[in-house]
Amino acid sequence: MLVMASVAVARAQTPAGQNEFLCGPLLPCLQAPGGANAHPECKSALAVVFERLRFGRGFPNCPQSGIKVSSEGYSPYMDCDPGYRPVEDASRVMLCRGVGADGRPIEITAKARANPQYVDITFLNGFNVRLWYARGS
Repeated sequence: MLVMASVAVARAQTPAGQNEFLCGPLLPCLQAPGGANAHPECKSALAVVFERLRFGRGFPNCPQSGIKVSSEGYSPYMDCDPGYRPVEDASRVMLCRGVGADGRPIEITAKARANPQYVDITFLNGFNVRLWYARGS
């Protein structure tokens, strides 16, 4: 869950100040064991980043960090379980299709993602992080 109070504080900062606020604590948080959500000190920076992404403003510019940030991706459905493959039926419903123990075909409706947009962040050491979010108003 995002901490909304920290978002209001960060909005008052200048764009340059906001990038400094985000780049300093955020980048180590994204590489932290257990992920950034596991560390209370990361929640404020994460809340601001997710607000930026949600409103189409992109990941903060952190030029001295050497990170690479992908353009926004979109994947509306969860991955199918192992042994199943994604297919679209005639009415454009996404399904996961597999074969049961008895050899008969099985089709399961694919699960929609709550947060279908993402950006991939690659650090100089090769560590990758995918941040999932939903565009909002």
